[in-house]
Amino acid sequence: MIDLSIISPVYGCERCLESLHHRISQTAQALGLNYEIVLVDDRGPDDSWLVMAALARRDPAHVRAIRLSRNFGQHQAISAGLSECRGRAAVVLDCDLQEPPEVIPRLWEQFQEGHQVVFARRLARKHSPLKRATSWAYNRIIRLFGGPFQWSDLGSLSLIGRPVIDRFNAFKDVNRHYLHIVQWLGFDPVTIDYVHQPRAAGKSSYSFSQLLRHAIQGLLFQNTRWLEGIVLAGALLSILGLAVGCWAAWTALRGSPPPGWASTVVISSLLGGAIILIQGIVGLYVGQIFEQVKGRPLYVVAERIGGVDPLPSQQPTQQPTQQPTQQPTREPA
Repeated sequence: MIDLSIISPVYGCERCLESLHHRISQTAQALGLNYEIVLVDDRGPDDSWLVMAALARRDPAHVRAIRLSRNFGQHQAISAGLSECRGRAAVVLDCDLQEPPEVIPRLWEQFQEGHQVVFARRLARKHSPLKRATSWAYNRIIRLFGGPFQWSDLGSLSLIGRPVIDRFNAFKDVNRHYLHIVQWLGFDPVTIDYVHQPRAAGKSSYSFSQLLRHAIQGLLFQNTRWLEGIVLAGALLSILGLAVGCWAAWTALRGSPPPGWASTVVISSLLGGAIILIQGIVGLYVGQIFEQVKGRPLYVVAERIGGVDPLPSQQPTQQPTQQPTQQPTREPA
């Protein structure tokens, strides 16, 4: 049995993979663990796969390199690693070394104390001021509307035990976020703090539009609270329209009706914008339903190098040995 699987989705980190392997190996060996490193290539623009393949051939007992058929996204790559890992527990960390492997002993210590979910909270994040500000706003909004996501400043760095891994792998959601699913699962998580490190190589693979799309998915599609908000907004607009109508009737009875075109334009614009916004949000939910019911796989694995296939191998069916047929013997007359 493998004690610990360390899973890292790889995208655009060719220059730091050697250091990642060295630091993880040193940390795991110092703990005396039987470990494996599962590197999942999410088809970045560089030659990361060549380095991953070399590491897997050089250290096949500990490194497993998995290459996806195309770029599926960070959380799909994490899902691929979790579905293939064989450890009693799994640590997920980014490949750019902003999440230092030297934190793994503290995560393992919490696991040894009986915790099945251990999160790591970032201190002094090494991101731009704009990204820190938008991340702060996103975390506050999602804590208000996004369901069980209750901690901010969490990255991918975390540890989950085998019961959590198995239940994570049972999820079929096309729209997924690793942290959201793990927090939804519960298991009384605990957190530790660590100092966020500068990026060792490359740059963030998320553009502004990708971050915006990722934020919308996280806000809208974790639950139906936004649909409940739409119903509430519709009720408030109806009350507002009724109040404006009563005011218009009251001023008309007093002989001083309001100017017609101004009030009509304002109210029409308000209601028209609200209707378009509401239909857009409902349309986003319908689009996610469409993606889900298609039933496509979350990812496609193109190649594996190193380690052993975690799936039980099919043993060839043994044909029963055929006993020679004995001819009946005639007794002499």
